[in-house]
Amino acid sequence: MTIAKQPKERIKILLFENNLADADHVGECLEQSNLNLEILAVKSLADGLQALQAQTFDLILLNLSLPESCGIATLQAVVDIIRDEVVIVLTGADDEELSLKALQQGAQDYLFKDCLSAEVLRRSIRSALGRANRLNRLEAQTRELQHNAELLRQIFDANTDAMLILTQEYEINCLNPAAAELLEAEAESLLGEIFPFE
Repeated sequence: MTIAKQPKERIKILLFENNLADADHVGECLEQSNLNLEILAVKSLADGLQALQAQTFDLILLNLSLPESCGIATLQAVVDIIRDEVVIVLTGADDEELSLKALQQGAQDYLFKDCLSAEVLRRSIRSALGRANRLNRLEAQTRELQHNAELLRQIFDANTDAMLILTQEYEINCLNPAAAELLEAEAESLLGEIFPFE
């Protein structure tokens, strides 16, 4: 029995690169990467920003030195308008401080063009997309937990029965308005008190 291989999911890439030789080199590396890719190359920041507003991409390969923008300002301009796209910075400068700044400003990876190969690019793309997917799932779970906590708090506060939540040491950690009314005190003044009262 043979199992048909699932086609690899197509990765849409936006490449910002104004240097023709570098663009060709990156394109060759991408072709040899054995990834299922759809690539749009732009030569300027303005063209790239326009493309980002018109359509969505999975990944952005960003040269920080473009004709109208240079350095972290280039990255910031892109990060300011992207939705879920993952950014990998490509640069010819071997500048560790710049690479750290780029990672702090939202890039998932930072690659030196001189060290670029199909294998390096494939590994970076897979890792960056994997990290971004895990982060997106974590953020979605956090939002859901916050939403559920808010719903529980609303139910707790709206309950007409007096309710207290105590720590293991019997300190009042939380109480609803009905409990505060029954105990004839402001809720805030009872927090941290030992219950039952002596």
